[in-house]
Amino acid sequence: MDRGTDVAVRIELLHEVRGKVADLASGQGGVETAFRAIDQILGTNGRLESLNVTGRLGDNGEWRASACVSVRFGSVEMPGWCTASDALTASCGAYLDALGRAVGD
Repeated sequence: MDRGTDVAVRIELLHEVRGKVADLASGQGGVETAFRAIDQILGTNGRLESLNVTGRLGDNGEWRASACVSVRFGSVEMPGWCTASDALTASCGAYLDALGRAVGD
């Protein structure tokens, strides 16, 4: 079975101690690969349990994507939410929101 071509994702995060930090990851899907890059930067190991992304055109005519995730960090499963201008940014924001909840941000 052909699983397709790997994608590469580069993520930049602004870390409060280390400043701007970037990392690359590769995998089968853009969203989960982006989550892997986030984990590599932050030294975490989350497992995506669920992801729901919706989008709509706002009253001002701008597209908004909303993402809701459930991520397992060890034995703790946490939800996360984010709204952004595109699905990938919203998904990454939701993942970071779940991570912040898991570590008691």
